[in-house]
Amino acid sequence: MNGSTEARALMDQWCKAFVAADVEGVLSLYASDAVFLGTSSLRMVSTSQQVRTYFVGAMHERKPQSAQVLELQHQDFGNMAVITALDRIEWSAAAGPAVSMGRVTVLLQRVADAWQIVNFHRSEVPRV
Repeated sequence: MNGSTEARALMDQWCKAFVAADVEGVLSLYASDAVFLGTSSLRMVSTSQQVRTYFVGAMHERKPQSAQVLELQHQDFGNMAVITALDRIEWSAAAGPAVSMGRVTVLLQRVADAWQIVNFHRSEVPRV
């Protein structure tokens, strides 16, 4: 990975596609065999169809209004890289907007000239 600029660009691309409810745009960042554990996942998933089902529900039922990376660290391991980040997602909800503060860990692998997400985990930041 070419520094934090490339890591930030990938995460910004993810956020932009997520807010646009662009399921294909989000999925294009994931390897076909990525392991995925989203904030509201009840179990780990590891197929493209399962990841698609998760995002269709997340994007169309709750309607994301904004998503942004607040802090980001990356570690480069040649053709692998790890992103650790804090993010903020704002959702539209019938009772009013809801905010989700998250902690994110993403494992990337370089395939040809592009980075793909091969492992993704997001969980809520504990409320203190």
